[in-house]
Amino acid sequence: MVLATIGMSFAQTNFSVAVGGAGLSFSPANLTISAGDSVTWTNAGGFHNVNGSQTTYANNPAGFSNGGASSAGWTYWYRVNTPGSYEYQGDPLVGANMVGQIIVQAATLPLYDIATVHTEDVAGVADSLGVECELRGVVYSIDFDGNNGFSFYMQDPTGGINVFNFGDVAGYTVAIGDSIHATGEIDQFNGLTELFVDSIALISQNNFVPLPEIVSTPDDSTEGKYIKVEKVWLTDTAEWLG
Repeated sequence: MVLATIGMSFAQTNFSVAVGGAGLSFSPANLTISAGDSVTWTNAGGFHNVNGSQTTYANNPAGFSNGGASSAGWTYWYRVNTPGSYEYQGDPLVGANMVGQIIVQAATLPLYDIATVHTEDVAGVADSLGVECELRGVVYSIDFDGNNGFSFYMQDPTGGINVFNFGDVAGYTVAIGDSIHATGEIDQFNGLTELFVDSIALISQNNFVPLPEIVSTPDDSTEGKYIKVEKVWLTDTAEWLG
């Protein structure tokens, strides 16, 4: 429970930018934020859009855009996860210098061991749900999502955890034995505690992966760990073809 309280101070911050209106500009036009923060643009009047695509700005660490210009009272939200410098523009008035810049600094997050973020309350809800942090460990599974996102397991001396994202995190390909530093938010899916990862730093490769712990009865204490289950009887072999 303590971590959940501490983690609230690391929750993402949302920055607001007015688009157009009397000034025909972005206001503020320049922002400095931390990785994991978000920006909301709101059309204050006129025919405008937000275009930070990598087609227009090839050096942006990631692309973002709300599409074509519109005079509707639109809003556009984008969460920026990768540090770096982002340029963007309003296409109809780029000639009049309707441009903006976002400087994204690396977030400073607390470093926890996996056991610390893996505890649950009496209802089975992760104590650290929503906490943003850094975890460090060794990869000991394949990426079960293949090229459609991340779902793999990492372990440190205190325990193991699933590392998940709907999309691949740029710059990293999962390999068993990798030592990684992963940052993100503690999440839970159908009772499975996991790290919804934003960034992964590869520290070294081909590290030793220990033999699995032998257990006869898996339970919450073995969730996310590398285990081997012994003395198993299959009650319906038709469900285990191959």
